[in-house]
Amino acid sequence: MARPTKKTSELKFVAPSRHGDRLENVLKPHDTIPAPPDHFDNERAKMWYQVCATQVEFGLLQPGDYNFIQQYVEVWAQMEEARKMIDKNGLLMVQKNGIIKANPAAALFLQYNAQLCNMSNKLGMNPQARQAVKAGKKEPDAKPDDDLYP
Repeated sequence: MARPTKKTSELKFVAPSRHGDRLENVLKPHDTIPAPPDHFDNERAKMWYQVCATQVEFGLLQPGDYNFIQQYVEVWAQMEEARKMIDKNGLLMVQKNGIIKANPAAALFLQYNAQLCNMSNKLGMNPQARQAVKAGKKEPDAKPDDDLYP
């Protein structure tokens, strides 16, 4: 008599068992946008809603992501502050002794921009990252006669 084959971990996870349905314990993505943190000003709150709306669109927003999204918004706000300082003072500054020096805000802007790009990739906020995220997005069901028309 042949020995029964072992189930793979994926099959064990989704297959009903005597332990009940294991899918009940999986976090389901939120379909509503949560309120921004209380300390956010209007600009930060606006960015919060934009990021969360993107995450909801892709079906990825979960409560565990809120802290990461908050960090993303904070980095964005710091980058914007550095940009405003550059707009006000320019890329180069003249010191009291006449020496021309690079504006320190420019270096900060570049640091925040690099950090923001990295975080954007993780959140699917650019075209390349969005392609990777689309695998998890639900597509509408095809109609039976869709294949009849090109």
